[in-house]
Amino acid sequence: MRRGGGFSLLEIIIASVLFSMVLTGLAAVWAMHSKAQISSLSRSVAADLAELEMERTLALGYFNAVSVSGRFEQVWQVRGTSVTRAFDTQTEVSHFVDPDQTYNGRSYPGLKQVTVTVSFDGTGSGSGAESFTLRSYLVDDT
Repeated sequence: MRRGGGFSLLEIIIASVLFSMVLTGLAAVWAMHSKAQISSLSRSVAADLAELEMERTLALGYFNAVSVSGRFEQVWQVRGTSVTRAFDTQTEVSHFVDPDQTYNGRSYPGLKQVTVTVSFDGTGSGSGAESFTLRSYLVDDT
């Protein structure tokens, strides 16, 4: 027989266990969301870096474009935590040799291929290396 309108000890224990299970699940979803957000930011920065490096190399022109490499670090604040990612850029400029090479319908013996690759650790743990690559061509218009 119950006295008063309160809860029994067993009901409070069961409610506490259920509440802690729900909170644990929410914390796991929160952590996965943060990781996905950082991964998305990393891919965005890699794409931007590759595009900027390609534009820089193409702006140098056929005779001044050279192969270079570099490193860039980005720091974000995600949910109060500082996250740092390193991005390695590699720009390769090479003579493109193909007997059928044409550009805009004309044959060019001096066609150069420009390849820009940006590599980064997508997971931040050292095990998930990712890369983003762009390719374009330079023509000797002289």
